[in-house]
Amino acid sequence: MARGLNRVTLIGNLGNDPELRYTADGIAMATASLAVNGFRRASDGEREESVEWFRLVFFDRQAETMSTYGAKGKPVFVEGRLQTRPYADRNGVIRTAIEVVVAQFLLLGTANAVPEEERVEAKAETVETGAPIAAR
Repeated sequence: MARGLNRVTLIGNLGNDPELRYTADGIAMATASLAVNGFRRASDGEREESVEWFRLVFFDRQAETMSTYGAKGKPVFVEGRLQTRPYADRNGVIRTAIEVVVAQFLLLGTANAVPEEERVEAKAETVETGAPIAAR
């Protein structure tokens, strides 16, 4: 029998700031949500925007890195595998969570991106030194 392939590749925006925790064994674990925007055809044939949400799980050094540099709204590329995990909800009903266990990720955008509403316009000033340009 052939082996299967369990791989997921996603590009989207973080839906919340990553939450860093440590397991009983001292292993770092971070979780975050990822929103992936796209378009689909509505029943009337018009294109409408759709958003798919994914739960991401990071371990070890990746968890610490993501909790340090990841932030809500930041674009990110992730690659990993799907994993299901049973859990009991508040009423005691057993449900199944589907998560992406991240193997590698890349934070997209600029390293020090500032939201547009927080940007301050830089003003260029000319400075006269009296010295020729070649001597400066």
